[in-house]
Amino acid sequence: MGRRTRRLVATAVAPSLVFASIAAATLAGLGGPFGATGAAYADGTTRYVATTGSDTANTCLVFASPCLTLGHALSQSTFDNTIELSPGTYLASDDPTGTANAVPSTMHDLTIESNPSGGTAANTIIDATGEPNGLVVNADNVTIQNLTFRNADLPGISVTPPTDATAPAAVSNLTIAGTVVTANDQCTNHPGAPDCPVAVGDFGYGGGIDLVSVVGSTVDSNTVTGNLGGGIVLTDELGPNHDNTISHNTASTNGTSGGITLLSTNPHGFGLNGPNAGQTFPSIAGVYHNLVSGNTANGNHESGVGVGGTTEGSAAYSNTVVNNTANDNGFPGIMIFGHALLQDLNNNTVADNHVSHDGLAGPSPIGGGFGVGDPHTTGVLVTSLSYRITGTVVTGNTISDVYFGVWMGARTPSAAVSDNTIAFDAGGAAVHVEILGAPDVRGFATTVSGHGYWQADSAGGVFPFGDAGYFGSLGAQALASPIVGIAPARIGQGYWLVASDGGVFAFGSSKYYGSASGVARPGSIVGIAADPSGLGYWLVGSDGGVFSYGSAKFHGSAGALHLNQPVVGMEASLLAGAGYWLVASDGGIFTFGDAHFYGSTGA
Repeated sequence: MGRRTRRLVATAVAPSLVFASIAAATLAGLGGPFGATGAAYADGTTRYVATTGSDTANTCLVFASPCLTLGHALSQSTFDNTIELSPGTYLASDDPTGTANAVPSTMHDLTIESNPSGGTAANTIIDATGEPNGLVVNADNVTIQNLTFRNADLPGISVTPPTDATAPAAVSNLTIAGTVVTANDQCTNHPGAPDCPVAVGDFGYGGGIDLVSVVGSTVDSNTVTGNLGGGIVLTDELGPNHDNTISHNTASTNGTSGGITLLSTNPHGFGLNGPNAGQTFPSIAGVYHNLVSGNTANGNHESGVGVGGTTEGSAAYSNTVVNNTANDNGFPGIMIFGHALLQDLNNNTVADNHVSHDGLAGPSPIGGGFGVGDPHTTGVLVTSLSYRITGTVVTGNTISDVYFGVWMGARTPSAAVSDNTIAFDAGGAAVHVEILGAPDVRGFATTVSGHGYWQADSAGGVFPFGDAGYFGSLGAQALASPIVGIAPARIGQGYWLVASDGGVFAFGSSKYYGSASGVARPGSIVGIAADPSGLGYWLVGSDGGVFSYGSAKFHGSAGALHLNQPVVGMEASLLAGAGYWLVASDGGIFTFGDAHFYGSTGA
């Protein structure tokens, strides 16, 4: 699973109509009041399109006098319409409205299909060469069936709320069935084209079928192959993506993001700090309660089926991946993985799948780049950068021709792995739990209120609890030296991290005032304390040397003393900020400035 760039496409609809539709929409879909009134030909009307037709002064209502383009038929439609395309190849670039076959949010209860009399996906083709998409859907209750979509610069079928919708927004009750979606994401081959956005990371341009903030919908029995940016992709940019069924599709030989990807990209799905820390916000964002069942996802560039998140605050949880086939994929056949430190990837189920000969690409960028890579062929992977994943169930799967059957990161040992049939290579294991990168907490600090605290690990990950705020971390960066301490600003919202080489990293409202890099002995810094003013800090070395920065004043050090044991930490006097304590590993206490001596465990 790669990272994602936003690629939403707005349709040419009057703003007043768009906002009226959004206001009337609910997660259950647009309802009956719209079906009772409206323009002529609204109820149950069928419009016809054929390559022999004409758009000139044509409402597309007569089978013997069809329109020429899908775009013109859409421009004549309202709601509760059916558009039937006779066999042939239709160029999206011929759309006379200039919106490349777009369904606005007002045009709900619409069916677009090949003509039931002889039309099939194989012979009824929408070719989007040179266009962003083959079809864009911004409306509820839309059915797309028995058509081929190919050669779009971006996704072949893009389903999303309008770009001017007020988040959280969603498209509901969509059905995509019996379609062929192939050779889309052509921006991969010509990224400089005017309609090609800047791709971010390895996600590419969205996949064959791109479902942004879609709920209560079905994608069934489609063939989604050879798309350069991935196959079927569900994300939550504008609102939650939940309660969808992705079933009986062939999603194979797709690029970058893999076959079927459930990917939370919205940072508002999971609380990072304060009283809501650790809570999900399902009405705002998140990819959850989706069923991925009975699909074939073979030979994809990345995973066959992937569930994960791209950013801190994202949430992809309580999804079920069951009875799928995932063979010969570059990444593990089925993968649960987070790109960031703090996100909710809990309670996902992987059951009764058939997985074979996966993880062929070796260490993946999303794994190896963060120090949690799996260098071997692997069937099912469950891992996280730092935040623990709980409630994962891996059961009843048949896994073969891999080195590791199930590979779990150090933060996911609680996964319930049972009743799987696993055939693995010599030297491998049915279930492998990674021990490298286990939590290594080096710093601890409390909030001013006393109702929360932070932990910082050696990799620079920051973990807030209680009323401690989260302002960022270094957990996804390569560090020259490990983090050894954290100090919160006593005034303002932020904190500092310090590495053993004296490097200082500021987050939130905390400012950078300098570091001991190149001054202190390499690897000797052991702690940091903040000046109560919030405008400075001290660093301390294992030899008792103290370095002051910003408003923090130097009050002395133990650098010239003979120490029985090395100094391991320091704390500032909070009364006037005119002193500090140092503590050695044997419990010896050294006081400076207005910090008083109250005893120690030192000899």
